[in-house]
Amino acid sequence: MPSPFPITLFAAPNTLCQTLTLTHERELSALKKAHSTELQTLVARIENTSLSTPNISTTSRTSRDLKRKREEKPDQDRAS
Repeated sequence: MPSPFPITLFAAPNTLCQTLTLTHERELSALKKAHSTELQTLVARIENTSLSTPNISTTSRTSRDLKRKREEKPDQDRAS
């Protein structure tokens, strides 16, 4: 009984399989390159950001120093 949806292959099944595998490998390679480039860009952004932002421990210490100075200031005003 013939298929209701006739399909004609112009290449032997083995050749078709090889063509699909090659196409898949090319697409996979292109995706790997794109992701690698994207990853390198993100790493560069992170490195640039970490170089331009102050160290967290320095920031915390500075905040504590400012808070301490604010707390000490009223005491100095009372003494004078």
